[in-house]
Amino acid sequence: MGIDNLPKSGIGFRASSGAGNFTRKFSDATRYGELRNLQDNKTAILKTIKKYEGSIRINKFDRLRQKAAYNQIRKMDNTLTKGDKNEIKQILKHLSPNTGSDKTTKSLSASPSSALSPAAAEPVLKSRIQRANVLSATRGYEDSLKLGSSASAKMIQARAFKKLEEAGGGPDNPRFSQGKINTGFAGQNSFNKGLPGQPKLGGSPSRSGDNPFKLAA
Repeated sequence: MGIDNLPKSGIGFRASSGAGNFTRKFSDATRYGELRNLQDNKTAILKTIKKYEGSIRINKFDRLRQKAAYNQIRKMDNTLTKGDKNEIKQILKHLSPNTGSDKTTKSLSASPSSALSPAAAEPVLKSRIQRANVLSATRGYEDSLKLGSSASAKMIQARAFKKLEEAGGGPDNPRFSQGKINTGFAGQNSFNKGLPGQPKLGGSPSRSGDNPFKLAA
């Protein structure tokens, strides 16, 4: 396992969360693969990649950002050898804007937004990233509802609900109407049935700002 096995840039890139995230792949490569020499430099590299996660996801991790990231890694870790530096540069280059097989790039090229200038297209990409985050949080919330109604289950549900609200998918979001969770993706809408005796996600809490799954003190 080497640099080519690391995640590439695009909407699906995740620095530290989700299946196949960069941290997990990179850790495996430094432990079992071709990047063993970077094992002691892992902290500085991962911290920097996390900082530039947003740019990498919207294909904005260009040469200037790569150079800035490289300089930050050098400042955080003064034990880098010449070989380490070359490999870090290759890793950063691997995260360059993906104009080849990336699904996001293909979908954009087939949409009207492909004719927009970079400045005008960036809000479109950010909007799609937000919808993807809402979809991910929605799935996490719905999975938590399957745990039942025990005290521990309610705590997990409360955390999942909070993540959903932070992603922009709370009850006040216009996507939530009549209990329907509209993520903006075709075929990805779902209905939240809720727990017995508890309001549906699309409904209004009993008091403004109340979390329906907050445990009593």
